[in-house]
Amino acid sequence: MEVRKNTGYMRYGFYIGEELVAELTTLLGLDYAYLYFLPTMHKDNDRTRIDLRYITYDEAVEKAVKIVTKKLYLQSMNILDSLKSIAVEK
Repeated sequence: MEVRKNTGYMRYGFYIGEELVAELTTLLGLDYAYLYFLPTMHKDNDRTRIDLRYITYDEAVEKAVKIVTKKLYLQSMNILDSLKSIAVEK
């Protein structure tokens, strides 16, 4: 996984290969950052709010990395479990 910072913005993109899987973004003046998890390329987005009042933005990025890693791990485990039992309709 690669985390890329967009130039000039407080926005980070989380990529696997060249596919964007999540974005960490904040609006200026707000005490919250939002992590958007994009597993199906913007169709079903999942938003997690990260409170910035008591942590630095670098710590928020580290927290976002942990959240994205955990969600991708759970998603991959579900895919692998579904491959164990393959049912064929006849």
